[in-house]
Amino acid sequence: MSAVVAIMAGLSILISCLGLFGLAAITIERKTKEIGVRKVLGATESQITLLLSRNFALLIALAFFDCRVHLPISPCIDGWKASLIELTSTQSSS
Repeated sequence: MSAVVAIMAGLSILISCLGLFGLAAITIERKTKEIGVRKVLGATESQITLLLSRNFALLIALAFFDCRVHLPISPCIDGWKASLIELTSTQSSS
């Protein structure tokens, strides 16, 4: 059972990395002219890298924060859903 969970977790991480890579490729393709203008005006490679990676770092930070916030409250949410299901099932039977 744990091997299946590990395989599925690895697969989900791989899929999310591919999605992030695709998003980066699309962003670079759309900003090609801006990158060219910045290079002509004297931007360094580190400045261009920072320009492109800032949005992706923000997305990764938000995903990490979202995961850290929802993990501790998930048992509360599960309990709330169970009580809601119990409440609706008793109301429909009466």
